[in-house]
Amino acid sequence: MPPTTYQKLLNKHVLVIGVSSGLGAGVAEASLESGAFVTIASSQSIIDATIDRLRELYPEFDSKVQRIAVDLSASSSSSSQHSGAEAEAEAEAEADTDSDTALEQKLHHLFVTTPTLHSSCSESGISNPNPKKVNHVILTAADPLSVHPLSSPSGLTPSTISTATHFRLTLPLLLAKVSLQHLPASTTSSLTLTSGTLAKKPSPGCALLSYFAGGLISLTKALALEMKPVRGSTAARTYLAFHHNAKLYKLSTVVSAIKPFSALEEANKLLFKKGKDDESKSSDDEFAIVAEKTIFHPQGGGQPSDEGVMTKCNDSVFRVSMVRMDAVNDGQVLHFGRFDSSSSANKFQVGDTIEQSIDIDKRLLYSRLHTAGHVLGAAVRHLLEKEIPGFDELKASHFPDIAGCEFQGSIEGKWKEPIQQKVDEYIDKAMPVEVDFWDEEDFRKNGLERLIPDRSLAPPGEKFRVVKIAGAEVYPCGGTHVDTTDLCGKTTVKKISRSKGTSRVSYNVD
Repeated sequence: MPPTTYQKLLNKHVLVIGVSSGLGAGVAEASLESGAFVTIASSQSIIDATIDRLRELYPEFDSKVQRIAVDLSASSSSSSQHSGAEAEAEAEAEADTDSDTALEQKLHHLFVTTPTLHSSCSESGISNPNPKKVNHVILTAADPLSVHPLSSPSGLTPSTISTATHFRLTLPLLLAKVSLQHLPASTTSSLTLTSGTLAKKPSPGCALLSYFAGGLISLTKALALEMKPVRGSTAARTYLAFHHNAKLYKLSTVVSAIKPFSALEEANKLLFKKGKDDESKSSDDEFAIVAEKTIFHPQGGGQPSDEGVMTKCNDSVFRVSMVRMDAVNDGQVLHFGRFDSSSSANKFQVGDTIEQSIDIDKRLLYSRLHTAGHVLGAAVRHLLEKEIPGFDELKASHFPDIAGCEFQGSIEGKWKEPIQQKVDEYIDKAMPVEVDFWDEEDFRKNGLERLIPDRSLAPPGEKFRVVKIAGAEVYPCGGTHVDTTDLCGKTTVKKISRSKGTSRVSYNVD
């Protein structure tokens, strides 16, 4: 994959501390695309897969991405499993020091050893004109933390509070202290911390995590003053208002970022494919807008994205044609479209208060299709789970005209009529469709371990959103739905197709 033409980080050193399948990995990928030398510092258990993936994506930049296996937890005791320069770096990072200074010493070693890992880039034909300094640091490291309701006798204790403090207070503060000693004193240097939606919208049982999430934003503002001219920032997730109220069709929010399409990372550009009617249009007038909150459902989970407008004081209008989850900044939502006026005076600015409005008719159609897909999935499982060896639900599409659910196993055509009858039964019963939020233990209590989502799909400490059709099935789901199954309208099973051991049952709604 070639780098982007937007080479703002050309030959800069980017140190990413803490990497999983989410934000840290996305930052590393975007930094490589923008020309940077990237070093990933994380625990041995997750670092190898990330490095291998990046080197597979960017084989021409194999030597521009390096690793340091380091354990920054409160009780760290990891060991090196690499050789050469990487092994030496890890050995230094894991140096045996007094407990009071161990963490700080490890952070110092990260800054000292990171540039040395890239000193051999010239041997691979890549010139490294900046071998001595780290320019940008991003902290995404965290540990999983359970929800602790205040009403629970075994909930918040001095021990749980102390455990949470390490990654959410101690590490950010010490990293800022050490960064100030090593980062070049320049506005082109930066330290980025990461927060979450709990800072703006706390959830029950999350008082401790909300405290840290909100405090981290205030900490960043204070660090920006103390670390001048080095820039400090906090990357916060977009609050998904439709997760809590799918009938919210208008919303006032604040602009977090405005990105010209030409300045987007390649991974994000690929999210927005143009149709034939748009191919002749210039991308100079195309933007991706990030807001603190959104009522726009981004395409995903088989559901199309919402469309609509964003307005400011009725004189600035931005028409949203597509919405996607940011492929680089974990949890942020990109609203893609154009302003009605090309004049810069009529464009939004970061910090502006705007009003979002979605296309209600399309939202209702997508919600009906999505709930109908769940009804169909529940009907097929009820009828065939014990009839077909290896049966399982795989994936679904809830797009108009091409809606369908896929299943493991071969479903014969004779099942079309029984499936239709079961779907009709569920629709006619007007079964309530309820939204709830579960943690892993909730899935286990309900005998649904098979449905536990990947932990990276939710921020640390936050629960997974589930949609329950009362009396039928429960699904982890981030989509929008109608309140009762009868609101889907007439749902017709169109056909059953089979291929290579899987089956697809297509449907539509009238």
